[in-house]
Amino acid sequence: MTEQGAGQGVAGGSPANWYPDPSNAAQLRYWDGTAWTESIAPRSGGVRTPDEAARRHRTNLIIIWVSVGAVLLLLVLGVMAAVAIPVFNSQREKAMDTSAKSDVATLGRDIAMYYVDNTGHVPQITVSGGNYDVPGGSPGFDVEPVSPHVALGGVSGTGATNWCVWVTNPEGRYKDWKYSAADGLAQGRC
Repeated sequence: MTEQGAGQGVAGGSPANWYPDPSNAAQLRYWDGTAWTESIAPRSGGVRTPDEAARRHRTNLIIIWVSVGAVLLLLVLGVMAAVAIPVFNSQREKAMDTSAKSDVATLGRDIAMYYVDNTGHVPQITVSGGNYDVPGGSPGFDVEPVSPHVALGGVSGTGATNWCVWVTNPEGRYKDWKYSAADGLAQGRC
């Protein structure tokens, strides 16, 4: 078995290496670059043909790149979540503040309208059935819906020039909003 190269799985100018044995596919035989030698090895195990080694190398590279890609994807998603969650929370707090400001501005308008036709003490606002009730008001502004998570804080003052109403929303950024005859809409309590 010394001169079998061409036509037997190895070209005549192939470099020296282990190749599939032309006489037994279950084993490898060593090609010295010019002829087959008597050295044989089992096909499974640590000895691989160049094609098998290249295929294994490509497979390993694919596994590495897929793993690196997955790690990078997880990192990008983690960074996006780290940025998006605070932004989402900030936007949610702003929305909660907006509902509180809307409620207190509506109540302030109702009290101001009350004083168009009335004098005396500030009307006491109550909450019933999910609505604010401004007693003594004329139709169209005496019952207003309460926004989600908003609660009436209170009403203070003694008349048309010094009244103040405030609401709170514990899920908002600033929580408390007031509307007064003197200052209009502002953050805080009366």
